[in-house]
Amino acid sequence: MRRYGSSSVAKSFDDYAILHHTTGSGELIGSYRDHPIYERVTDEFGRVYSYLGLAPCRRDGSFDVDSFGPGEFVQPPGLLYLCDEVKAKSVAKKASLEVSLI
Repeated sequence: MRRYGSSSVAKSFDDYAILHHTTGSGELIGSYRDHPIYERVTDEFGRVYSYLGLAPCRRDGSFDVDSFGPGEFVQPPGLLYLCDEVKAKSVAKKASLEVSLI
């Protein structure tokens, strides 16, 4: 029987905040540390992310995921992207609040 110890489970949110297996979509807008920066990237599950900028880092060089907003993820070597699904929900929620205030 296999047991799930700390070595088989992610140790922190840091592990979940990193994008893996992405493909560029949209325009190529630059490069950072010899890594292309795309306007958007798509992950292996078909989720689309929009480029926000460079991810903040801690003094030890790790990504400061505590400063990430909802739906923000980092693609190594340090490109910050926002999940378009979260972005759409946020815009819809803001629009519904504006309508209810009128």
